[in-house]
Amino acid sequence: MLSTSFFAQTKKATDFWKNGIDSFQKEDYINALGEFDKAIELKPNFVKAISNRALTKYELKDYYGAIIDLNKAFELDPNDELSFNPIMYFVRGLSKSNLKDSKGACEDWRKASDLGFKQATDLLTTYCNSQISKTKITNKLPQIGDKRAGGIVFYIAPESTDLDGDGDLDTGLVCSLEDQSDGIGWFNRFYIKIGTIESAVGTGASNTAKIVSELGEGHYAASAASSYRGGGFEDWFLPSQNELSLMYKNLHKNGYGSFSDSFYWSSTIYNDNDWYELAWTRDFVEGYQYHLDGLSTTKTNEHEVKVRAVRAF
Repeated sequence: MLSTSFFAQTKKATDFWKNGIDSFQKEDYINALGEFDKAIELKPNFVKAISNRALTKYELKDYYGAIIDLNKAFELDPNDELSFNPIMYFVRGLSKSNLKDSKGACEDWRKASDLGFKQATDLLTTYCNSQISKTKITNKLPQIGDKRAGGIVFYIAPESTDLDGDGDLDTGLVCSLEDQSDGIGWFNRFYIKIGTIESAVGTGASNTAKIVSELGEGHYAASAASSYRGGGFEDWFLPSQNELSLMYKNLHKNGYGSFSDSFYWSSTIYNDNDWYELAWTRDFVEGYQYHLDGLSTTKTNEHEVKVRAVRAF
């Protein structure tokens, strides 16, 4: 059995890490470095603290130290979360570039680019064309179940198309690597008639924007999805009814995604006229679709209704 002192030490390490994050966001990198050092001293394999210390060392122009920390973080990461965070590859590439390791930099930028990080793609185009040909780095086509762009690929469009309404052509859709909430409602404390909400693939983003605009701040399904920042991306949304169905069929039924045996909200309401207080869910146990009361957080008090965010890439 783990001792009380172990839990106390772990909590103290977490507190130092949080202090480091606060200092980093205020661009007080010296203090941030000290806080991350304290966290790692108490908990040597604290992956988040090690990776955040790497970013801090980069800002302080300690490029060699940043690379060492990122290498260690990649090696230690127990859930493989860092391996799908393009920012970490991007920063390690920048550090290598500053140390004149152009081949290593291009390899890391390629990994970040494959995960959907546009700044890395721009650097590849500008600086790495010759390196790409020398090292035979390829930009492989995405497949269902691939981890890229901050999530897991569950849909590939037949041809490039705008899937999130930002005006850029997209290849497909990914869902996040984890749930964003357990037992959460679709509405924000009370019913509001939202208006027309679509169900087709490619409408989840516009649905989510409309919902958040109407419901405002609060803890509800669309807000939980849109506030997610997985992989360093800020354009996550609640999937439409058909997008959620593809997540079930293409990922969950094939063993991808680590979904719960539970229900998940879509951004599609049942009927925008007479039954606007109901929203569509997908049962990830049996695969059926249900419309639930939008203030519900469970289905028949048995299964929590969860959120899994989506973004286009």
